Amino acid sequence: MPDERVQVLPDGTVLQRNKIPDYALDGLGACIKMWQKWEIKNMLPFSGGWQEQPADIIDMFDTFDAVHNAHEAHEAEMRALTSKPRHR
Repeated sequence: MPDERVQVLPDGTVLQRNKIPDYALDGLGACIKMWQKWEIKNMLPFSGGWQEQPADIIDMFDTFDAVHNAHEAHEAEMRALTSKPRHR
């Protein structure tokens, strides 16, 4: 039986315990969309330049950039390995 208990946060937000993974994925999805807008369209999430962006946003973008770069490097390495001629 799913855990139907709820928790009320200090700001009054009510969380259902069995929906916590959904809340986390919704938040992650929003973060990824913000990063994609920056990556593809150079659109920052808040008005102004980099100095006006919250530090957490900058940290998040740095983390996503690092993950993206590592993934790209891995993909390039895999392509290089699979394109090498095989010796018999």
